[in-house]
Parts: sequence; C-alpha cells; structure tokens
Amino acid sequence: MRPATSSDSEFLKEVRNSRLSSYRSTPQDINAHYSDEGQIQADYHKRFAFELIQNADDAMADVEGQKRVRFELDGNTLLVANTGRPIDEDDIEALCTMSYTTKDASEDDEEAPIGHKGRGFSSVLDLTDRPQVYSTGISFEFDRGRASDPIYEVVDSAEDWTRADINGIPLMRLPFPPKQTPELVEELLDDGFNTVFRFKLKSDDLREDALSAISDLDKHTAVFLQNLEELELSLDGSTEEWGIQREHKEVDDLQSNLEFVRVEHAEDESKTDRSTFALFSRQRIPISENIGGIDTNTWGEVDTTRVGLALRVTRNSGEIHLEPLEERPSLHVFLPTEERCPIPALVNGAFYTKISRTSVDVTADENNYNAFLLEQVAELLAGDVLSYSERTATSPAQILGWLDFTHLTENAREA
Repeated sequence: MRPATSSDSEFLKEVRNSRLSSYRSTPQDINAHYSDEGQIQADYHKRFAFELIQNADDAMADVEGQKRVRFELDGNTLLVANTGRPIDEDDIEALCTMSYTTKDASEDDEEAPIGHKGRGFSSVLDLTDRPQVYSTGISFEFDRGRASDPIYEVVDSAEDWTRADINGIPLMRLPFPPKQTPELVEELLDDGFNTVFRFKLKSDDLREDALSAISDLDKHTAVFLQNLEELELSLDGSTEEWGIQREHKEVDDLQSNLEFVRVEHAEDESKTDRSTFALFSRQRIPISENIGGIDTNTWGEVDTTRVGLALRVTRNSGEIHLEPLEERPSLHVFLPTEERCPIPALVNGAFYTKISRTSVDVTADENNYNAFLLEQVAELLAGDVLSYSERTATSPAQILGWLDFTHLTENAREA
C-alpha cells in the first residue's frame, strides 16, 4: 500500500476541521447526523453486500485489467476488496457528507441515478462501528472514540449547549488516518486490489447476519452489473468463485442493446454451474413529464432513464432457446429489491425507491415515474424481446404464454 503522505493527513484534517466548524455554527447538526445514521442503519439492514458490490462495480468503470471483488470473513472481521479506482478526495468528502455522490451516472446527461446519493456505503453501519478503508489512493477510518473528544470540545464551547444535550456521537463525519495496516489487508493490496474495506463486527452474533447477506449474492445479482468480471468469496474456510462474461450482440432492427451475459459459479473446486442470460436494455429514455413520485431534493433534476429485461438462454442442436426463469425473481434496481417481478424474467430499471432500494412504490397518478418505467419494460418485452425471439427457436407465442398475472390482486390487474 502507498504509505500515507503528509498531504493525505492534511486533507483528512481539513475535512474534520470543516465539519467541526459547521458544528460550532449549528450544534443541532450533531444530533441530526447521529439520528440520520441510526435511520440509515435500520433502512439498510442486511443490504451491505449488495451495496458494496454495486459501489465496486461503479469504481471499475474506467479501470484497465482484472475487475475483481473479494469478500473474506476472517474470524469476526470482514474484508471486502476491489480492483476499482483508488479512493480519492472526492470519495472521502462524499462519504463524510452522505449528501452527494462521485458516480458518473447523472453528471453529464442528467440520467436517473442508481439508488440514493452516496449512501450505499453507510449500509456497513449494520455491521461495524469502526469502518476502515485502506487504498492505494487515500486510506482512512471512522472511529467514534477518536471523534468524541473534538466533538465534545465543540459542545463545551457552545452557548446554551452541554454534553447532556448530545444524543450521541456521529460516526461517519470525521475521517482519521489509520494507525496501522493489518497484515491481511497488506496481502490483499499486494494481490492487485486497489481498495480494501475492513469491518470489525460489533458482536459475535453478527457473523451469521454477515454470512447470510453475502450468501444472497447470486447469478441474478451479476446480470445487471456493468463491469465486474470476478467475484471471490472466502467464508469460514469455504471458497466460491463467480466469473462474468459479457458479449455484445449486433442485431439489426432492435431499438435496445442486446448482451449475452454468462455467469459461471464454482464452489470448493466441485461442480461448476454455468448460466447464460440474454439482456435487453434501453438507455437515455426521455422522462418528459413523468416525474410523479420523484423527490428532486434527493435525485435532482433528471431528464432520461433506463430499463432492462433478461431471459435465460440455452442452446440445443445449435439453436438458441429463450427460457423463462423457474420462479418469479426480485425486481431489480440494478440490485435486487424485495419486490417480486410479475413476470418470470429479470427486470431492471432506475426506479425511484426508498433509500435501501428494497421496495418500488407505484401510484395511480397519471405521471407516476415508476409506473412509466414499468410501461417501458412492457414496451421492451412487446417490441425487441418478441422481435428477437423470431430469430431463435422460441416463438413470440411461447413467450407470451409465460406471462401469468393471476398472482396479482384484482386492483393491480385493473391498473
């Protein structure tokens, strides 16, 4: 790992001083930030694995070489490493403010963003009270113990405020340089990873929660990621590896992009499972007046959006067969929500959701944004998916025969 420089330490100090200065002006923000972190922890319960892999995928967008993520549970310490771009000053400021993001999704073309601005990393508050970040860029940690003294100094100097008025010390507002680099972190950085997140679990009971959340990563998670090529899991001595390959298909007359996404899963050198998905996606879809339900305070102004739909692909006698999924999967906002898709296909969109991306609300008002996205998915299915199926051994009639809306309520079917 690149040794910490005086400029790194000075930058971290500047971030801390800026935050402390704002607390001196508005000490009420101390309680507001502490409460905000508690709410985020509740909203993101057991979502950390999805959020960290999404953040890593974003960081790999313009990186050459292998695009890898590794989850490693070592005793009561979880390490999450990636080969995305190193952590820089903008990343740290984003994490410390939780009010904007360094992702490129909407900077130039005002496209609907993925999730909520810069808050995904806060999902780790479910696991740890000392997030540590080691990077070939800038390394830092959040430590409530180290943050307490400077925040209490602010309170002690404030008029009409005492320590008794403070509900708690915010964790993710003051970044500090790490005191040392653990050996296992050094090994991962030497192995080609650019950033390693280290989370000491708050209690032994959280091991099972961590294992459960990581085990939820599956082949469906991989389909809508745009950059990741290898995912490694090392949990309690068992290992799993996921490989992801994407092949762009040039097909005349399609209005969407078509990729074949191949996902290979190997567990403890035993049987290897291989799956292929045909992913149809449309980007830069004009939103026009369909902004109902969007909070512009969290998303800003957006002009375009995107959707995707994926079906399983098999080959038989040299012919391509499109296949439904065996059960109704989760609706995706690039990562799975807790909403079930009404059709046996993987459906993805830049839906507007609650912070945790667990639910997608659709209302009956005429210009509801999420309803508009579902209409775009239906058009994608009725248009390009059925059109492409005519080039395969699967007929449009077969695909339409997979659709079953009997599980929906009567009101939902009428809508």
